[in-house]
Amino acid sequence: MQIIFILSALLATCIAKSVPLLNLTANYGYTYAYALDLAVPAPFNTYVCIKSHGYSTVFVRGYDPTGHGRFDVNAVNNIRNANQAGLGTEVFMTPQPFSSKRGGAQFKELFDNLRYNNIQVRTVWLQVTSPVNWGSDAQRNINLINDIIITANSCGVVVGFYTNAYDWSQITRNANLEGAMLWWASIGWS
Repeated sequence: MQIIFILSALLATCIAKSVPLLNLTANYGYTYAYALDLAVPAPFNTYVCIKSHGYSTVFVRGYDPTGHGRFDVNAVNNIRNANQAGLGTEVFMTPQPFSSKRGGAQFKELFDNLRYNNIQVRTVWLQVTSPVNWGSDAQRNINLINDIIITANSCGVVVGFYTNAYDWSQITRNANLEGAMLWWASIGWS
C-alpha cells in the first residue's frame, strides 16, 4: 500500500505544474529554481519526467534517521539517475537525535559512503524539522548540530539548514547561526 502511494505521489509530481521556490530577482538580485526533495528510490524515467516539467534540481536524502541512523541506501542511485537525466543534485541529511552515534559520526557515515561511491559532495543540507523527532533539551540538540557542522567542515563540506521558524525555535530555542545557508521550509498547496 505504501509503495502504491509513493508511486502515485511521484506520478502526481510529474503531472503537476511546477511552482517556483524563490523569485526575488527584481528586488534582491536572487534567482529561483524548481526543485524537489526525495527520500525514496526513483528510477531514471522519473527523473526525466521531473526534468521535463521544469525542475532543475533534486534534493536527495543521504542519511536516513531509521533506528540509530544510517546511510540512505537509495542515495547513490538517486543521485546518479538524477545527474544522468540532467538534473542538479543536492544532498540532505535527516539526523537521528536519539542515536548512540554522535552527530559527527552520523555525518561521516554519510560522507564516507558517498565518497566510496565516487560521489563528491560540497554541501549537505541538515534537516532540522519535526520537533517531535528531537529531544526537548535544546542544548543537546544544538550540540548534535554543532558536532555535524564541525565534522562536515573538517571534510571540506559546507552545511546548510532545512528548517522553518517554528521548528527551529522548538528544536534549538532560536539558536543563532550567522551566515548559514537556509532552505526555508514553507510548504503549501494551491
